[in-house]
Amino acid sequence: MEYLLHNVGVTVTKGIGVLTLIAFVAMIATKKLKPVFGHRTQLIFIYGFLVATLISAFSALHWKNVWIATFQLVENIILYVIFINLFAELKWFFRYTWVVIIARVGACITGLASVALSGVIRAAGALGNANGLAMTANAAAAMLLVLALAATEAKKRALFLTGLGICLVTIIFTGSRGGLLTILVIFAYQLIKRRKKLLPYFLAACILVVAYVLVPAEYKSRQERWFGAVVTGETEEAFGGSRGYIYRSAWNIFKSSPVIGVGSRTFGTIYQAEYASEAEGAADIKAVHSGVLEVLVSTGVVGFTFFLGLIIVTYRLYRENARLCRRANLTHYALLNDVYEALFVASIVAGSFETILRGGQTFFVSIAAAAAVNRAAVILGAAAPSPVAAAPPRAAEAAAGAASAR
Repeated sequence: MEYLLHNVGVTVTKGIGVLTLIAFVAMIATKKLKPVFGHRTQLIFIYGFLVATLISAFSALHWKNVWIATFQLVENIILYVIFINLFAELKWFFRYTWVVIIARVGACITGLASVALSGVIRAAGALGNANGLAMTANAAAAMLLVLALAATEAKKRALFLTGLGICLVTIIFTGSRGGLLTILVIFAYQLIKRRKKLLPYFLAACILVVAYVLVPAEYKSRQERWFGAVVTGETEEAFGGSRGYIYRSAWNIFKSSPVIGVGSRTFGTIYQAEYASEAEGAADIKAVHSGVLEVLVSTGVVGFTFFLGLIIVTYRLYRENARLCRRANLTHYALLNDVYEALFVASIVAGSFETILRGGQTFFVSIAAAAAVNRAAVILGAAAPSPVAAAPPRAAEAAAGAASAR
């Protein structure tokens, strides 16, 4: 049943994507939409990374793998452009946000159902992958935490905290160590940003603690062993094992072609040929299980430079958006900016333990959201009346007088 649901979900998603692309092209052809292709600085790094991916084909064992990765990257670039244009209007931006959150919480519910009905040790749900489900739950949790902290009505805050609780319980039931570490980083990041919102933050933190305490020990044994090893300084236990062997192997593979990389989707082929025979519990590995390290191995220093540049530029764009929205009093866009900034941070942290670019819709949606909010903030900020024009007549006169006196 889970496999069936997964395939149906993929088919429906691709169908919606094709229809959206057709509608987007039709709107441009009929001149109902003048397309914007993205934020200028982001595009430099996006297309630079695309070129670096193509260049990596010269060192790849199989060109076909690089073409597949390139095609997926082009798909994500198209998603980036469509997002910026179709969700420029505030109501559609919010509607998309609700759909994304509901879909991710729904995936979490399927994971919890698989535990309750099938008795699996690691929840995977309709996604069929425990680590993938943990990443999905992390993304939804990051967005819901921001909404809960920003909510002014008790009912809405309770609703957001309920959704957050479902995500937190799911993360623990997946047994994902990276998933649990990611949610801790998400909480710490929001605490640093929102020190004045201590009460709702405290409630959210209580939900996390209670969820961890109530989940039976067999489901969180992997997490407890790893975190315990980190705290006690047991280096071999914490950073050794199968995952550590994969990372060390990836670093050795990177050193074989450090400038342009070994080619996208090539790590698995080299690993199986040269490293799998000596692996304990990590013989059947096709990916690095670290999105950041995978980019470095696949595209080398050249591609990694563009990738890291894109992350830095996007984060700075989110911070700029916050200032622009605050200055122009764009409260709704400011909220969306905070929500998607949290999603962006979650995708980077979670991707450090799993993947970023394979099925990288979350990452590209979060960078597109930064560009979309920036576009709206610049346009609406420029259209906002000046303090003199917006003030009542007497206040306007006083402001004008003060200006002339200066």
